[in-house]
Amino acid sequence: MKGKAFFRDIYRALPVMSLLSAVRWALLNRGYGGQLVAIRLRNYGHQRVFLRKNGSDRYTFTEIFEQQVYAEVANRLQTCSTMLDLGANIGLASLYFLARFPELKIVAIEANPATFAVLEQNLKEYVASGRARIVQGAVWERDGFVVGDDHGKSRHYSAFAVKELEAGTGPQARIYAYSMASIMQLSGFEICDLVKMDIEGAEVQCFDSETDWLRRTNCVAVEFHRGSREATRFDSLVKQYGMTIVGVSPHTVIARRMNQD
Repeated sequence: MKGKAFFRDIYRALPVMSLLSAVRWALLNRGYGGQLVAIRLRNYGHQRVFLRKNGSDRYTFTEIFEQQVYAEVANRLQTCSTMLDLGANIGLASLYFLARFPELKIVAIEANPATFAVLEQNLKEYVASGRARIVQGAVWERDGFVVGDDHGKSRHYSAFAVKELEAGTGPQARIYAYSMASIMQLSGFEICDLVKMDIEGAEVQCFDSETDWLRRTNCVAVEFHRGSREATRFDSLVKQYGMTIVGVSPHTVIARRMNQD
């Protein structure tokens, strides 16, 4: 049965990746391979993607490229030329949207230093071509420093949260944080067609602080955590800025400015 499961993993992976990569994928699911495993995507520009053997990278890969959790977001956009990927993780969502929209330019922000190093490798070609810019930092209610708050989930890379900086925190543990106003300024985007937000609860701070950035945003796709949709009053907030909730799934809530058709 173990052999059958191995070949079943390969078969299921083939629509997404090359044969050699499918073999690596099947081995990765069984804990084999080096610390970084290279997967060559069949579509998405035949992009080479690096995944870590340990942690949650393979689950994130499955969500984005096999389960297509961002397909509804992309399908809601006729065009997309500017995007903020907030909580970019290792860059898989960025790669998905860069492939879907050839004119897209993206700014990807990730707080976890170890994850940022993989993001840097995965978006290297797009950074070189000028289509992507990557920033190591957190998204918060104001500029300054925060600290990681992983609640013992250091190996679950997709769940890296941050919290207020406490007195006595060493400089090595500090992570620079950006407000949404600063991120918009840093991006240089006059209008942002899409803000994708998966920042492990910090959406509460973002939406509870200055929200004028929503005037310059055409679509917001947010993964909420621990009741944060209700805590931020997201539905009524986006309505104030002329947006409508157009999609709700267990993964993402989508709000869009309807006059963009």
